[in-house]
Amino acid sequence: MMNTKHTYRYLYRWTGCLICLLCLLSGLVACSDTEDPDLFPEKMVTLSLRLNTGNFVTRAGTDPSAIRTVGVIVLEKKENDTYQYQYLATPVQNEENNRYEIRLYPTDQPVKLSLIANMEDLSSLLTALTTGSGTTTEEEIREALLVSFENGTLEELPMYGEVVYENGITEASTSIEEISMLRSMATVKVSLVESLFEDETFLLKSIQAYRTNDRIQVIPDPTAFYENEDEDETEWKVITPSVPQTAGSTITTPSVNAGNSTVQSLGPVYLPESETKTDIISEATCLIIGGVYKGDGYETSTRTTYYRIDFKNASGEPTGQILRNHFYAIEISAVNGPGTTHPEEADEKDIIVKITNWEESEHEIDDLGKTD
Repeated sequence: MMNTKHTYRYLYRWTGCLICLLCLLSGLVACSDTEDPDLFPEKMVTLSLRLNTGNFVTRAGTDPSAIRTVGVIVLEKKENDTYQYQYLATPVQNEENNRYEIRLYPTDQPVKLSLIANMEDLSSLLTALTTGSGTTTEEEIREALLVSFENGTLEELPMYGEVVYENGITEASTSIEEISMLRSMATVKVSLVESLFEDETFLLKSIQAYRTNDRIQVIPDPTAFYENEDEDETEWKVITPSVPQTAGSTITTPSVNAGNSTVQSLGPVYLPESETKTDIISEATCLIIGGVYKGDGYETSTRTTYYRIDFKNASGEPTGQILRNHFYAIEISAVNGPGTTHPEEADEKDIIVKITNWEESEHEIDDLGKTD
């Protein structure tokens, strides 16, 4: 016959194990709204989304349409009409054409999906931001998701897109939707007008940007858009820059050089957004063009001199303003003399340019800055 003390000892031991197991399961259920979706696959709804990066053709440098990594920030609308962070989902690319499957928790509350492309440390940034807090707001996430531009160049362009499900996400929300992804940077190319290129009175040698911002805000401000609704669809236009408060306009981008080649165009150069400045000359982001002037009296010159180009055009945008997802095609129509010896001293005195500003998503742009 088993000793009574031993019997009680085994009962206590197993009872304790069962209590611990029940507490663990209870804890998992309680935190299921913020844990990794992979832990609860039976609760998930699968959405299929296609990300549209627009048409863009270029033969040099970074591919502005490439998406290498994507994270989906799930935000749920609360009673005060603000969105709050729930969890980060990782999409799986299931076929070509930037189509992804995303597993999400079902909910009958309004949900916004914020899609972030090409941001390496997205997961760690969100973890640091949300640790110990269950009320992280959309605004806090927007202010925290910044990309450094301290090297003056990026291998891939960060992008942002969003979709809102006003009736929540249920098993019926499985249809394929197309989401436009906005590049968080602007694209700039410089070209010579055909006649200037053909008579070789000016040889284009280099371009680079001065005083660019050193940080990029991946998610634009809610006031950055103009909504234009027509019968078929809602069209969003970027109308103001979203610049982090911590950004400093201190960066000079690496020079894009023609070398020994005779070229009609140079670029692209990718730039963070920029606000207009009080002192355009000493504070605003600008382009510095290097070239060899071979006009009257300088036919045999081989010396590169420098010219300044400010971001201004006939569209009414403030001088010095640079907007994300825009393509700035700068066409040099005339050069009337040699520039300065040093790029830091360059001015606009002897160069005439035309700046055309396009939304990249609207046009297919070739490497000379012309649209279809």
